[in-house]
Amino acid sequence: LTLSQVSVQCITPEQLESPTYETSHSLLQESARVLQGDGNIAQELQMLEDRVELLVPNVSESEASQDLETIAQEAYQLTSPLDIPWLTRYRYALDETTNALPHEMIQCPPLVLCVCSTGDEQETLESPIEVLQELVSSPHVLPEAFRNGWFDPRSVRKEVLVLHDHVEGPPDFQDVPLRAQLQRQFGPHAAVLRLNSCLVATPQSSDLWGGAGQLGSYMNDQDLNLLKRYLAGLVTQCVLPALEQRIAKLNAIVSERKKGVRNLVKSFWRKPKEESESASWNSNKQSNGSGMTSEGKLQVLYRHDSIESQTRLLADTLFLMEDYEAALSTYRLIRDDFKSDKALVHYASVQEMMGLCLLHLGEQASYGRSR
Repeated sequence: LTLSQVSVQCITPEQLESPTYETSHSLLQESARVLQGDGNIAQELQMLEDRVELLVPNVSESEASQDLETIAQEAYQLTSPLDIPWLTRYRYALDETTNALPHEMIQCPPLVLCVCSTGDEQETLESPIEVLQELVSSPHVLPEAFRNGWFDPRSVRKEVLVLHDHVEGPPDFQDVPLRAQLQRQFGPHAAVLRLNSCLVATPQSSDLWGGAGQLGSYMNDQDLNLLKRYLAGLVTQCVLPALEQRIAKLNAIVSERKKGVRNLVKSFWRKPKEESESASWNSNKQSNGSGMTSEGKLQVLYRHDSIESQTRLLADTLFLMEDYEAALSTYRLIRDDFKSDKALVHYASVQEMMGLCLLHLGEQASYGRSR
């Protein structure tokens, strides 16, 4: 495994908030709106429809089963080209509206990065050490998902970072003593990064930060190299060990409470959740699309310390690590529990993830295992 093979996504606290039905509907409607630069969509759709009819050849039934996968891939590439602006825009919006849903744990971060700027000291009269101390120790600064029982605030790893802007930061800033103090108080991976060392904006040859090449135009090569080095160290020394520790801890819990013949026999006498609790959650899910209560707060049916939530988190983490066979067997451990509890959305979500595991396993998944 090399660093280039590791995909890491940085998300903000707002991205951990489940979107309401109204927000999702508004975003999808806006994304589906035809813009001036989208071209002639009616003509484009007609052309795709004509080409799809020519795509499926006239073959016998025996040949059809062999060519089905090839035909499906060609059809997907034909009907879903990435160069269609409105389709790309709508797909991005659809992904945004289905993020951070309360019936899955795939959004649970293994690490929280607490960041402050040296410019904050001039505004708040607090040193970066004091600001970071409050961010690390105060639970109220964490996203709502960590405060309502969905994610466990004690199991997430925290690292700290101080950013110094050459333009907006203090002119007499010294990073060496601050870095030493940070590492003494918060651990060896605490860091200080200098940004915007160029006094004159330099046009960017590649649009790394978005904004049509305008963002990041004050960063020189040294700033970029230091940032790359820091992120590489953060992934290899913090994120991956945090994931390994999570998998080891959850695997021990799940093995003790869900695996084995003894636990299989005990599952026959498992008491389902109170019907009123599951019915209330399903009702809220149907009414507003996000499992929210009438007060607008996220209703968590399975708290982070329940075995169902821990098993789901283990399965989702294994899926992210591309261990699809282990993820599939873990999803199966809680499928019947959700069905018994009449937690229909949780049950359907687990079935969906099992299907994705089988899809990734491909020919390795036999008919017996797929059942």
